[in-house]
Amino acid sequence: MAFEVGMTEALGHQAYQSASQAGTPELAKRVMLKALDRLEKRADVLLTMDERLKDRLSDNFEALRKHLKTIDTSFNEMDIISTFFQIVSRLLGYDWQEGKAYRTPVYFQTKQQLLSNYENRFVADWRQGEASRAMVGLTRCKVAHQLSQQGLHNNQIARVLNTTDYSVWQMLQASLLDRIDQLLKSGLDLIHIQYQLEHEGHEPNEVSEMLNLLRRLGSPNAADTSAGSPGTG
Repeated sequence: MAFEVGMTEALGHQAYQSASQAGTPELAKRVMLKALDRLEKRADVLLTMDERLKDRLSDNFEALRKHLKTIDTSFNEMDIISTFFQIVSRLLGYDWQEGKAYRTPVYFQTKQQLLSNYENRFVADWRQGEASRAMVGLTRCKVAHQLSQQGLHNNQIARVLNTTDYSVWQMLQASLLDRIDQLLKSGLDLIHIQYQLEHEGHEPNEVSEMLNLLRRLGSPNAADTSAGSPGTG
């Protein structure tokens, strides 16, 4: 019964005849491989934006396909695999044992999840991650300065950068941008940049505040930082 329900969830009524012969390992194998193909095609339709999830899921489908192909007369775990197919089918939107999708799952990532995913894929360690965020924050500061020089006031700049007036005020107060830019591009992490700037004679508090500001401005939630605006206009 579990086999029949699991297979018809993904394949619909066309699976009934074959599913009823689940006691024959070779026939069961064929039906499960057909159901797996259907689920993989459905996942391919749903996952259009997240390449990593799509790639990893593809690997999982391929691994399961290889395991299914090993089914022979000694196989005795049909109920477990059948229930697994039923769960996956439901998660991908299938229902009513008709082989039709009655729901469309939506996968999305928050800004923080996008950043974490990027850093897990492309950033070697947490220090490089901090430097990457600081570079984003520094770039935002430079853009704010350029827009201010073009005559835009703080509120206009805030709308361009999707942030608050106060964040723009902070960006325009930022110092040492060019030097920090040079040090970041040289490959130094923020700890060594702080050592270097202090060695060059800059005040430790000023350096620390500046680097912390760049970290915050480079975070995915930077647009939510601090409402209120001393000296904005």
